Amino acid sequence: MPGSTLATAQNIGILTSFNYNDAVGNANPIDYYKFSLSSTSNINLLLSGVTQNSVYAAIYYDSNNDGLIESGEQLYSTSAYNGGNGQISATLGASGNYYVGISPGTNVNSNYSLQLSAASAPPSIASDPGSTLSTAYNIGTLTGTKSFTEFVGNVDTADYYKFSLSSTSNISILVTNSVILFIG
Repeated sequence: MPGSTLATAQNIGILTSFNYNDAVGNANPIDYYKFSLSSTSNINLLLSGVTQNSVYAAIYYDSNNDGLIESGEQLYSTSAYNGGNGQISATLGASGNYYVGISPGTNVNSNYSLQLSAASAPPSIASDPGSTLSTAYNIGTLTGTKSFTEFVGNVDTADYYKFSLSSTSNISILVTNSVILFIG
């Protein structure tokens, strides 16, 4: 059963697939669900089955693990309406705890259905590239083309790469949706 605070949130554990039906309203103003990820993952949230007016869903990341939702910790949100679904599709990093909060529109008591799923979106290197210059992932001497698939977002905000050249060289760096190419 979902909790009304982060401390009492229903713990889903490592998210793979989760379905739950419940209700929110004046007597139960918010439902929280807690989950973690085993690796960088593509997350899908579907909020449906709303019986009255609107219901709101948000994904939160408690970045400092203090059990409170603070400014900047809401990552994504959606609303579902009687007759219309709400959906979130996003990529999230593996570390830490995530929460889903479900709340009703103003003065609304409504049923809802929540579907959550996670599919692994593995990076191309075993460790995070590093979020500072001093922890940058060392590519080594750049020769030929190197390709990396990684993740940056609200939780992992920066990835740094370090490389060296054996001589003066022209290089190109191409960053696409999920691939970084270094061409030397």
